[in-house]
Amino acid sequence: MRLSIIILLLTVVSSLVGSFVLQDFSCELPPDLDIPSELLLRAAAIRPGMALEAQDIPRITESLQSYFHSLGDYYVAIAAPQIEPLGENRIALRYRVSRLADAANTLLRFEGLRYFSESRIRELLFLQADSSVGLSSVDGIISRIVSIYNSRGYLFAAVALDSLVLDEERKLTAVLRIDEGSPFRLREIVCEGNLYSRDQTLIRLSGLSGIATITPQILAEAEERILVKSYIQDCSIIPLDSSSLLIRIREGKMSYLEGVAGLSRSGGSTKLNGLINLRFLNLWGTDRAISLYWKGLPEGSSDLRLAYHESGFNRYPVAADLALSRSSQDSTWVKSRVSTDIYYYNQYHRLGMELLFDEISPGSRRPIQIQRDSNRSLGAFWAYQKLDNLRNPSTGMETNLRYRIFLGADADEPASALEADTGNYLRLTNRWVLALGIHLKSFDKRSSEAYNQFSMGGYKSLRGYREDAFRSWRLAWLNAELRYRLGAESRLYAFFDQAAIINSAEELQTDLFAIGLGIKLRSRIGILSLEYALGNRDKGLWDFGLGVIHLGLDAAF
Repeated sequence: MRLSIIILLLTVVSSLVGSFVLQDFSCELPPDLDIPSELLLRAAAIRPGMALEAQDIPRITESLQSYFHSLGDYYVAIAAPQIEPLGENRIALRYRVSRLADAANTLLRFEGLRYFSESRIRELLFLQADSSVGLSSVDGIISRIVSIYNSRGYLFAAVALDSLVLDEERKLTAVLRIDEGSPFRLREIVCEGNLYSRDQTLIRLSGLSGIATITPQILAEAEERILVKSYIQDCSIIPLDSSSLLIRIREGKMSYLEGVAGLSRSGGSTKLNGLINLRFLNLWGTDRAISLYWKGLPEGSSDLRLAYHESGFNRYPVAADLALSRSSQDSTWVKSRVSTDIYYYNQYHRLGMELLFDEISPGSRRPIQIQRDSNRSLGAFWAYQKLDNLRNPSTGMETNLRYRIFLGADADEPASALEADTGNYLRLTNRWVLALGIHLKSFDKRSSEAYNQFSMGGYKSLRGYREDAFRSWRLAWLNAELRYRLGAESRLYAFFDQAAIINSAEELQTDLFAIGLGIKLRSRIGILSLEYALGNRDKGLWDFGLGVIHLGLDAAF
């Protein structure tokens, strides 16, 4: 009533003399509130020297009220301002704020509890029986209660602020109403969007079968397990009711062709080498796969590998990989290999055993340089991979450890071998990424035969040198890249590679390193790549004509 009379008088006066100029502003606050006048002026959108009309007074009062609400003080009263005339159409506004209730000490009451008792829910919220909270923290408490129910399989639990009760002693109580819903008990999984993948394949990949308590965290992990497959572009898992889940996916390409051609100069001539990697994924919609790998070198050496991935049983997370390969070295020898990996897998890990059989036979060169030989080995391996983007990661880690024992090895031959590979990706900014890879391959003792040694050099190891330029029984290399991400599958990068090797003189050689630049660019026909690497040689790094160029295409169809 008082504010209306003031506005009416101001309206009459302002119609005669025009607008008023605000010269001074003050606001008397409760003792527990310490807010500078500058903040109150900003909240009310006014300033000294500002022209005011009579209609501005209610707006200023509402703005101050909204400001206190944003601070969590809902129970404050703002009295009608005192307007002091200061002469020459100048006025001062004097506000007084009083507290109706202490919102910083709000009691809680829970209604609708069935699964938990009130004492138990308070214990989980770390609240004492008679403890109070700030009214502004009630939203956070509601979210915590929902999370508590979700973690116990109540996926449809809902919590809301039912009412605020002010008692005779001006104590405030927030009443939280809880609708627990029914606990989720998985009985059916429905799949949608799988034009090619079988329902049972998606269910097996999700790992949801047999899980007693389904939580949002478990559903998120199941989505990630499905998205690990490169032929799945999008996945979401949604609870339909208290017993059914919907797996909704969007499938991508399932056949991939990767081709790389390398150009280098050696002995005054330009030499060409290359590799082809052809993969057919998700055969018959079962996650089975076949891949064919070929690499050819100018000296007449080549590698050919045919691999098959068996996805295993629907009910058990066990899979197997079978590979047949044939390697030849400049007509001197031919190495045939049969390898089998059988492993347990989950979201990020693979743990299993390796069975390997090698047979070495003389090549077409005459006279014969080697004798026919064979060896068998039994090994164990562990692999870990967690990346945010398989093709162009910005964060994450991947590791592969493999240890094998050679069966029936002679005393002068290696008895065991170790292979370790790790890659780490660190996001520096939204676009800049640092990638670091470390690789080690070693026998427990010297192996003099080239076909039993590890190889290094070329596109996927020590760039700047020809493919498989170095062989040894113990070697290691490091790949460091500074990447600038152009998109989800495109990037520019500069790299530095460093290697160490036990050479033929049984000495440690560490002067093998290379620098270079590269680009991977997404196009309509696939991912195009261009890479130039300059390796350290006798003349150092200054002869750019001795650099190696790699041209690549990674296409899906």
